Amino acid sequence: MNHKDLLTIGKLAELSGIHVKALRYYDRIGVLTPTIVDEDNGYRYYSKEHVLLVEIIKMCADVSIPLKELKNYLSDDGSIENVAELADIGIEKITQRIKEFQEQLLFLEEIKSDIQRITRIGEGKEDTIIRFEATDYWLEPYEGNIGDLEYHRLMGRLFEKLETDLGLKSKYEMGTAFINRTGKYESYMFIRLEKDEKNLDFDNVIRIPRTAYRSELTTEKKVASAQKIFPDLLSIDYEKFIFQLEIISVQMNEKSPKYEIRCSLPNYLRK
Repeated sequence: MNHKDLLTIGKLAELSGIHVKALRYYDRIGVLTPTIVDEDNGYRYYSKEHVLLVEIIKMCADVSIPLKELKNYLSDDGSIENVAELADIGIEKITQRIKEFQEQLLFLEEIKSDIQRITRIGEGKEDTIIRFEATDYWLEPYEGNIGDLEYHRLMGRLFEKLETDLGLKSKYEMGTAFINRTGKYESYMFIRLEKDEKNLDFDNVIRIPRTAYRSELTTEKKVASAQKIFPDLLSIDYEKFIFQLEIISVQMNEKSPKYEIRCSLPNYLRK
């Protein structure tokens, strides 16, 4: 094959949009073998098929397929074999990435919606009654205050435990809780979970059925301050779930409310 029918490494870089240094690296790790190497000057020459191979190498890098594994799909002369199998791996990787991006998009949309809701409450433009469908919460006994260093340290450990050790999916809502189910208040830190039947395998998980809450903004760090914020509700005898959360606000200063506190309503007030 004459050199005129082949591509120099510079021309391959131009056609593929990949820097010469990267192409040399691909050669060095064995995934971009030149068609020939000139014995006199050591110049590398590539066929036009190598342009497609470089595109595949780029795709593998983009979807996190280790480049060294690509050698398993190349013949001795550097041409591509088992293209369908490689495509299946790429499809699987991309599908997973799409799922991750969708989860991140949902997370950001929830945060934005919550910021807008909190802003409207602060401006007196939002009904302070909020409603949730059946929701799962992980509870850990905790007597401290929301926002303290110890709170953040323990919350970080709890997130790692749920996501890494137990394989549970958490939502972004977390904080402290003050719960009365037996006539006695108990204090916790909580993380809201994605609803899943396997959550109920754990004693720390409670599933609260569809519930309405009254929501207020406060600078108080103690969840027990609910007794001052909701005196009318706490004077009524019923099962209560009180949650306090750190809020994300468009504008924060020292005098701004830093927390949202929610108290569940008795059944006859939930409509």
